[in-house]
Amino acid sequence: MSMQSPTLIFETFLDPSYFKPYQYIVEYIERSVRVPTLLLNGEALEDFSAGSADIGVVSAPHFLQLLSQPSRPVEAIAAPLFLGARELDLSFFDIIVHHDSPYHCVEELYRCIWACHARAMRSANRPLKRNDIPMISIREIKETTTQAQALRLILKREVDATSIDSLLFNLVIHNSPNIAARVRSLGCYSLSTSPIVVVASHVSEQLKTQVQEALLCAHHHAHLSPHLQDAQVERFLPLTNIYNRREHRWVCQATHKQRAIADGRPTLMKRVTTYGVGGL
Repeated sequence: MSMQSPTLIFETFLDPSYFKPYQYIVEYIERSVRVPTLLLNGEALEDFSAGSADIGVVSAPHFLQLLSQPSRPVEAIAAPLFLGARELDLSFFDIIVHHDSPYHCVEELYRCIWACHARAMRSANRPLKRNDIPMISIREIKETTTQAQALRLILKREVDATSIDSLLFNLVIHNSPNIAARVRSLGCYSLSTSPIVVVASHVSEQLKTQVQEALLCAHHHAHLSPHLQDAQVERFLPLTNIYNRREHRWVCQATHKQRAIADGRPTLMKRVTTYGVGGL
């Protein structure tokens, strides 16, 4: 039995300054899908699994928390392209150790030897506030040119841990059972500052698609444009990610690659499957 109520309950878990712009966006969705809506300040992520919330605007760390729940209560349908940005600011990475490592969670990484690759160093100056990334105690850093070299140091037990983008890590363990048996992930994290629009699993597929279509067309409506700008949004792009915990990979179903949606108009029928959602 569906838990969906006659009114679509939206919850935003963003900074309160974004509430007003998203209120206009939610009102636009109400007119588009012809279903009454209500926007609330989100207080508990459990609202999605409990059926108290239908649609949410959450941060990347909140998204990861939701996907870590056994019930997998949400699915991502869209993310905003920031004003002036050329691509989505969505990056996910895993912290990797050897399978035989004594470390079983990131918090245990005390005075560890860390492999730091060039891509991680380029991201080192990004703000970590509100991204829920634990502090790691490092006594020695070994610099590498590539993530592959950092992973090789893990396999050779020359370092304790490193960060590998989730796309690369999931591809490696999917295609190399030998490597998959020799490494472990201590957790998936994100440096992304981009909100993600999620829909609860109890919402019907038809309504989910209608809401996604409305978001993807929002920037074509002149009355909504200033409110999108207030939210620092140029337009919304499609994003459907389902995390398969058993195989530890992102299964991404997207209509097109981001650059193929230059005009922002949705074509929701064609779907491709890839692995990964960006990375560090």
